[in-house]
Amino acid sequence: MYDRSELKADLKAGVLELVYRREDGTTRPMRATLFAKFVPKNEAEALKESLTYKDPDKLKVWDHVNKGWRTIVVDRVEYVQSVVTE
Repeated sequence: MYDRSELKADLKAGVLELVYRREDGTTRPMRATLFAKFVPKNEAEALKESLTYKDPDKLKVWDHVNKGWRTIVVDRVEYVQSVVTE
């Protein structure tokens, strides 16, 4: 299991490849981030809101591939790896 604060810190530092289990039991891979460099400028306000999201069980993250915000349940994250991006 991953710690929410550590996962959030890693997301703020770069892009992570992660796999999480959906509510229906299927898994979904995602490249996620909270690093401003990889979030479009027109999403700056949403980024600010995601950084202050208070739910202790969830994180709002930017899906780097599909270009949209996603909410993930931290306890359902099954795999995390840092990704090197340009």
